[in-house]
Amino acid sequence: MKFTVTGIFIFLAYCGNLQGQSFDDIISKKKYVDCKDVSFNAPGMIHSLYAKGETDSLYSFLDYWQTKCGEQEYVFAIRTLLDIKTANFDSADINDRLFNNLIAYKQINQLIGYPGYGAGYEFTQFYNELQRETRLIASSIEQTYSTDETLITAFYESDTASFHKITTSSSNESKLKRLYNERVDYALGLPQLHMAFFLSYYQPFGKLDVFGSHLGVGGIFGVNQLRHTLDFVIDIRFGQSTNEYKFVYKGNLLTDNKWTSAYIGLEYTYDFVSSKKFRLGVSPGIGYNGITAVPAEDDDDDSKILPALDINAGLSMKYIFGKNGGYIGLQPRFHRVDHRNPGGTELYGNYLSLRMTIGSIFGYERQYQLSRIDY
Repeated sequence: MKFTVTGIFIFLAYCGNLQGQSFDDIISKKKYVDCKDVSFNAPGMIHSLYAKGETDSLYSFLDYWQTKCGEQEYVFAIRTLLDIKTANFDSADINDRLFNNLIAYKQINQLIGYPGYGAGYEFTQFYNELQRETRLIASSIEQTYSTDETLITAFYESDTASFHKITTSSSNESKLKRLYNERVDYALGLPQLHMAFFLSYYQPFGKLDVFGSHLGVGGIFGVNQLRHTLDFVIDIRFGQSTNEYKFVYKGNLLTDNKWTSAYIGLEYTYDFVSSKKFRLGVSPGIGYNGITAVPAEDDDDDSKILPALDINAGLSMKYIFGKNGGYIGLQPRFHRVDHRNPGGTELYGNYLSLRMTIGSIFGYERQYQLSRIDY
């Protein structure tokens, strides 16, 4: 698109008489002036009007620009800075609309600065010029009248727009910080999925001690929101029983040491310690625990399974690492079971399980919302 340079010079020549003129006539001799025509001339007009101290005319141009293009990040930014500069900024304007515009301004600056964005030279130059004019206006503000005005000015003045200064401010002094905290709370409250695999250790006590200790493998799939987590867990333990035990199979009392244990459970965790990197919680659970004494060799065979209700509780510890939500964890749990084995060895008591987990948290929307505000 060709810049309408002639229009700019005509505009500057008559800037003292702007209020009575049509911006359409000033910018271009085209029959219809569109958003691109106005936008590509905007940096030069903003620079000239601000340098000459034509604040009222600059406000008028921003209104005209918004009429042609709708509310854009730079229109909002420059108008806000002019309000601060002229002591017309109202604390009531510190609201979700302002905060959303800060986010949008930051994102478009990052996008234009990204080497692979591919917006084209003309558009890149246009946005770079708008950024420069916005920073120049912000840097020229010598006096602010509140903490929020100072934070807003610093945000727009920075070469890299970020929320870091807002994050370190006091919520007692800054309404903007309180809005920031609300956004953080909202994002942290979004649900996350997670999935993990683990190695487990099984150590029985009481009458279950006949089985001896075993290793196992398993998986966890769950959902987390704030301090609450609900997990679906499968744990398969394998290996022969340390001692033989009796059971009834097809009317016969058999003695064998074949043994495989399968635990399928639902577990809830409440994290009483929760930070970005570490979580520690208490975790009750309930599940099915079945011991396979006789496996089915083919489809025609019947297996012998000794079922039990598994009531358990324990601790859940997670250390979170990396930007993508990877974690490692440790879960010691204490279980109470009574395997139904009529006519055979009594198989009830307690056992301890210990899981060493590695997994990933999938909270893309949560991560996206937090990254937008530099959390």
